[in-house]
Amino acid sequence: MSSNAALNVTGPETGGGFIASRSRRHLFGLCLVVFVTSMLEDIANRLLAHLGMIGKHPSVLNYALTWVRSLRNPGDVDDSWGPMRAALGWFQQHADGRLYEHIFFVERVKFQYPPSSLLPLHTLSQWGIAPSNALLNWINFWMVLANVLAAGALAFTLARRSPGHARRRWQFAVVSAFGALLFCPLLKAFDLGQLQVWINALFALSALAWLLGRKELAGVLIGLICLLKPQFVMFMVWGLLRREWRFLVGWGVVAAVGGVASLAVFGIQNHLDYLAVLRALSRTGEAFVENQSVNGLLNRLLDTDATPAVWKIHEFPSFNPIVYAGTLVTSALIVGAALLIPLRGKGASGLLDFLGAALSFTMASPIAWDHHYGVLPVIYIAMMFVLLNRSTSRGRTVALAVLLVSYIFTGHGLGGSCALWGALAMLGLLYWANRAPSGVAETGSGQRELAT
Repeated sequence: MSSNAALNVTGPETGGGFIASRSRRHLFGLCLVVFVTSMLEDIANRLLAHLGMIGKHPSVLNYALTWVRSLRNPGDVDDSWGPMRAALGWFQQHADGRLYEHIFFVERVKFQYPPSSLLPLHTLSQWGIAPSNALLNWINFWMVLANVLAAGALAFTLARRSPGHARRRWQFAVVSAFGALLFCPLLKAFDLGQLQVWINALFALSALAWLLGRKELAGVLIGLICLLKPQFVMFMVWGLLRREWRFLVGWGVVAAVGGVASLAVFGIQNHLDYLAVLRALSRTGEAFVENQSVNGLLNRLLDTDATPAVWKIHEFPSFNPIVYAGTLVTSALIVGAALLIPLRGKGASGLLDFLGAALSFTMASPIAWDHHYGVLPVIYIAMMFVLLNRSTSRGRTVALAVLLVSYIFTGHGLGGSCALWGALAMLGLLYWANRAPSGVAETGSGQRELAT
């Protein structure tokens, strides 16, 4: 089976002039979205914030400039590095101590990563290297660049395999890369000094590997993500249900090596204690407005935190049984749908199936910060080519409009729960694309696969 049956396009032979004209229109529309619509929205937000009509919104342009400047002058931000360094420092002084019991439950430091996430810093410390925040943020610069290049490469490959777009594959690649770079969650993770930058880059590379048929490599990259955050462990179940043995081999090798190394360094008790951390997080989640999950929405609706716009560095919202039950039910539905629904269609194991699983596992978490949606650029690129290569219809027009609104909602820090609604719209599009009749775009001859 192809990597994505939903991306297969057939069409009758037509004149080259029509093909070129259609391709130009698509490229022009993409340029409008990336360079005009997004910038106008950014300017409007800043103007409205200046007039006091809305709260202050992050500027994508400012984020991008900060990223460029950081190559020579990386900042000292440490949203991830601070808690990680505190956890590792405590463990190195108490080698037999219970890391999470002390750091998370006693000192209430919000170190929420698994023990294996500390392996890179621990290894460097064993070599006598203590990386500064500036060095880690300099590394993050290159991680963002890798993400942007992976997005461009994905667009290049999809355009090259798309009837009618192959001639302009380089243009589509460049504009798509800029679309990824100007995606607010991607740059916000960088601006905070977040480990999420690594996760976003690894996922973009894994999507490219999957598209190119390098499923073992995709498994390795997803395995590396699992060592940093637990949500993507569900890819093991996803792979088993689809009998993707090559993917599972790559994933299993990394998981086994990383897991054994983590157990050897941090001990079994700290890994068991991490399960208690996950249970605690699932009970309350976060009410802070930047938690763009169903849990965050429910917490805010039910007022579990009197000031959800204010970040609580050591506090969590009060427990609410409705929030807890709602989180469990919606998480189970989102994950269950990602695992099972694509199996009923022709898109199982395809690129959209792979991307939809990643988005679902991200959204199903009780805590999905807006910068966690930095996984979305490659998903938008893939969906764009799916829709552009369908024949003109009312359904296609509506889907393109939904795609645009979703991109704006998730990609430009509009506040409220906009990122959640945008992500839900994207998830709905993924299911629709895998099940709706594909139609054909009259832009080529024979059968062409956008993903193999």
